[in-house]
Amino acid sequence: MDIEKFNKWSEQFEVMLNKLTDHEKAMQTTRQQQIADESSITSCSAQVALEKHLRKMANDIRALGFCYNNLKDSIHMQQEQFDTLD
Repeated sequence: MDIEKFNKWSEQFEVMLNKLTDHEKAMQTTRQQQIADESSITSCSAQVALEKHLRKMANDIRALGFCYNNLKDSIHMQQEQFDTLD
């Protein structure tokens, strides 16, 4: 296990998870806001804002997957490393 690599990627995973949570909260706040009395303008604006937050969340999820794969690699020992343990 590569402790240094594990610490780096677990810290990055936590950062990205916090970003995802923040973007989710921002999206929920956006859904509750109305900017005009006209329903078509409101729904259009809300839809654009929701799509923006969904794109950010999708990027956060991809980044979490990248961090997860690096975390997995940091705890995975190659077969050659197992052989040296004998």
